[in-house]
Amino acid sequence: WGAAYAFGDLVYVSANDGTGIYQIPWKSYVNGQTLNVTEVVANSEITNTNDGANCVNAAPPALPCGFPGLGGITADDPACVETTSIDVVDPVACATLGAIQHINTDNGPNGTGGSAPYSHLYTFDVDLVTGNIAPFDPPWGLDLNAHGIEEINATGINPLDDKMYGYAKLIDGGQGVVRFDQYGDLEWVSVGHGSWSIAGGFTPDGTYVTLASTGRSLANLHTYDGWETYEKLTNNGPGNNWITSSSSGIYGNDLAIVTNSDGDIISISVTHPHPHNVHIWNITDDTLAINPIDIPDNGSSLGLGAAFSFVDNSMYVMHNSSQGTYKILWDEPTIDGKVQVVQVMASADTNANDGASCIDEMPPFPCEWDNSLTSDDPNCTPTISYSVDNQMHCIATGHTRSYSITNNSQVAGTVTLTDVDTAATVVKELPLSGTITFTEGVDFSITDDAVNDFTIDIDWLSLDTDTSYGIEIPTTIGNYVDCDPEAYFNWQNLSCPSYANLEWDLSQTIHGADISIQLDGGSFSGTDPIVHTGLTAGQTGTIAIPLEEQTSNAEITASMSITFTNGHTRQMAFTHGTQNCFEAATAITLNHDCVGSSLYINNTGGYDLSLSYTNNGATTEISLAAGTDQTIDLGWTEGSTNSVSFFGSYLNEPDNPPSVVQSTFSNKVVNCQPPTVQVEEGGDSYTFTITPPCSVNDYGVIPVDLDPETPGTQGTDEFTYSIELLENGDLAITIDDVDDLEIDGTTFDDIIVYYSGPDCEPEDCMNGNAGTCQVQIEVEVPDNDDFDGQVNVTIDVTCISASLTVTNDGVADLTLSITNNGTVSTLTLSPDASETVDLGWAEDSTNTLTYVGMFNGVDGQAEGNFTDVKVDCEPPAVELTEGLDSFTFTITPPCAVNDYGIIPVDTDPDTPGTQVSDEFTYSISLLANGDLEITVDDVDDLEIDGTTFDDITIFYTGPNCEPEDCPSGIAGTCLITVEVLVFDNDNPEEIAATGTAHVRMIGLSILIAMLGYGFLHLAQLYGPALLVRVVQYRKIHNTVRVEGSRKGFKVWKKVRKD
Repeated sequence: WGAAYAFGDLVYVSANDGTGIYQIPWKSYVNGQTLNVTEVVANSEITNTNDGANCVNAAPPALPCGFPGLGGITADDPACVETTSIDVVDPVACATLGAIQHINTDNGPNGTGGSAPYSHLYTFDVDLVTGNIAPFDPPWGLDLNAHGIEEINATGINPLDDKMYGYAKLIDGGQGVVRFDQYGDLEWVSVGHGSWSIAGGFTPDGTYVTLASTGRSLANLHTYDGWETYEKLTNNGPGNNWITSSSSGIYGNDLAIVTNSDGDIISISVTHPHPHNVHIWNITDDTLAINPIDIPDNGSSLGLGAAFSFVDNSMYVMHNSSQGTYKILWDEPTIDGKVQVVQVMASADTNANDGASCIDEMPPFPCEWDNSLTSDDPNCTPTISYSVDNQMHCIATGHTRSYSITNNSQVAGTVTLTDVDTAATVVKELPLSGTITFTEGVDFSITDDAVNDFTIDIDWLSLDTDTSYGIEIPTTIGNYVDCDPEAYFNWQNLSCPSYANLEWDLSQTIHGADISIQLDGGSFSGTDPIVHTGLTAGQTGTIAIPLEEQTSNAEITASMSITFTNGHTRQMAFTHGTQNCFEAATAITLNHDCVGSSLYINNTGGYDLSLSYTNNGATTEISLAAGTDQTIDLGWTEGSTNSVSFFGSYLNEPDNPPSVVQSTFSNKVVNCQPPTVQVEEGGDSYTFTITPPCSVNDYGVIPVDLDPETPGTQGTDEFTYSIELLENGDLAITIDDVDDLEIDGTTFDDIIVYYSGPDCEPEDCMNGNAGTCQVQIEVEVPDNDDFDGQVNVTIDVTCISASLTVTNDGVADLTLSITNNGTVSTLTLSPDASETVDLGWAEDSTNTLTYVGMFNGVDGQAEGNFTDVKVDCEPPAVELTEGLDSFTFTITPPCAVNDYGIIPVDTDPDTPGTQVSDEFTYSISLLANGDLEITVDDVDDLEIDGTTFDDITIFYTGPNCEPEDCPSGIAGTCLITVEVLVFDNDNPEEIAATGTAHVRMIGLSILIAMLGYGFLHLAQLYGPALLVRVVQYRKIHNTVRVEGSRKGFKVWKKVRKD
């Protein structure tokens, strides 16, 4: 081609061999496309050693336009422009994408409603917990109107380029395949197959598959060029390369593609309405299988419009109503002819939608059996639970044998019953919550006089581990099957009393029986068998088996031999268990009174008792048989103090450790008088009775003051008394305390109870005179008056001092020992006196003080302590800088607070502005832990006012805030003052003048000289040099840190400001 020409962007060549003139689509070549040149003149001059030339600015000749689709115009027509492909679509991030739905809508990005032609296609993310959908942020939207599209469906993600594809219906008619992304970019890549399709997806090799009654597929879409418009696609793109399946009648609202165990590519789709069918189209073999699917009827007219598949060949569908998301167990056996599903979660209400997923990723859905796990968790397996009813043994004459299994698992399965001897098998499907039954004569047979062996194998869906076990049915009683003779025996252990029941049932047999029972264990070892004969056929009964009581816990067993009247025998064995009804129990009572003293021993248990007792040092051994008692005379005399102890064990008692009986009675006094009466001040009264040995008609109480040195006459001051004669002849005496306010300790006094009557003899009286009996009883009255309440001790802690104030509120002189941080001092106070002691505690110190007080002539003491008392005058100063962050601090009140606040104090009145409103703001809040939180923030003004110094006073109070809880305060309110410094941030660089100022204040003279621009010189003029500093003025924060006293700091602040 030795002659080339260019007219603008139009390039031509002449063939030297005379075959013609060709137009070169050079832009397409630059864009990476492979197109043929177009012959625009059918012949050319045959030449050699030639070259072509033209005026490049000249208009092209009126040759035919050689670009695809433009053959009807000439090259000089402005429309003769070469069209190139585009590459604007980005892939999605499959590793994190999950499951998505594409929804045609008129009210996106959040709404899903509308009608065709829709305005937009939006991509929604599927919530993998609730099944709801939500738009991405920012939204993934595609403007359908801008591309002339009515709607897009049959979407999928190509695993070879991770880009989204869909089947588009044009507003002007026709269909095409588009490639699009989350940013709203779209390319046309292929014309449609001529029918509308709403179900689509990709195979692992990147083939795009759709359904339109038949299957339509298009391979290698990832290699197809993208075109800006449908028109450019039809003019420049490929032709119709769709392949149509021979299988027909393939339907579904969406499809997902998986690979079966043979490596075949499978399309799975679900039809609507209910009853649903699943269409399983084997794309590799081009065969179609249609089966019912076990998705329940939810009454919705909407279909299952979103399908997803993943690299593990799992497949899910989402209902367009909120009825559910299901995992389809497509590669498991059908149950009752239905493909099984598992509901994973709910779904969202949608329409005009389609599902898409990255098929080379693991499923993002939760475990279908336990949504707290992920789908790839090794523990994501169904829970297996089932029950069986084995009726394969003969139950009664005429009984039909059977074997039933009830499924309580999360998944269905198939059950195989195998006869081991014949290898015959029967398979039944075990549905969810269902029961299957294998029946004799239908599913299995029983051989008489043999051991019939069977196996059960349950193949659970979605579980690699099957359930397998064996069943053994013997029918070997002589030449008879197990129904004849049929006999039942049951051993009932009654334990206590000492016998067992043997229940027998021959109601299902025509043969009678004799039985022989051999007991073993304990005392039954080696005994003769127990024989019962003549058990009648067709009857039932109970035989009582007497059992000798055992003295050990040995296990008793029974072996029984049954001989039927037809001569055949059967052996049975029972475990009776222990047979020990005895208990080890003994009751022992001590009696000691005026008449005499004794020890009563009653062996109420089942074992003989061996017991030794020691009476005031003398030991005696006795034995008591089970169920017997004995009274032992101790020989104690009146007024004596005695002790008795005992220890006993039981003979042949089998418990381990063995039971024992032991106790000790110490310091037992043989005392005929009633016990001492004790009534505490402020406590309850005390009532007791005396039983006179004769009939009484005169009685009373006489108080006796036995403690005359104790203040008051106790018989009348410390207690009251009363006496009455009861109907049974006893005397009831009631003593009650007198609750005084005096610290008088415990008082000890007596009362004399006297009585007489016509038949009261001298020997009836413990003591008395003139025929009147008297009983003298001691009365103790413990004091309840508080020593601590008689001493009032308070501590007052301030920044200036710490002091202790003591007041003697008692009735006697008080001597108080005070330990202050380890130093001991003594203070003596008369009644009603008060004294204050300086404690000498320093600021910021932590201190401890204890005291012990003794009242002169009074037993007892008052005591108290103050621990970890801090002298803490004020929180640290708050420092802020205009325009910077606020400052927050907390205060921990020592008491519960219910009222609090802040009072601002202008302590720097010479500084311009009212600082509490101009320089800072403040707030206070009560935290949950009882602390007060204070926030102070600067006010960024435009005034050069230097650093301001002010205070805030924090106040708080509460129901239990005491004066000692407050560092300072008034009227029960605690106050804390905090200094607030606000550094100025306003720039004074505009000050360029030079001058001097002489300030004399508090004996301190300072010269302030402005030296040139932007510098400040401070110097001490008189006296010793105190401070010389040169600083850059523009960096001054108006703060000088001075070492020294608080007073000196205040002086320097004032001087600096002036």
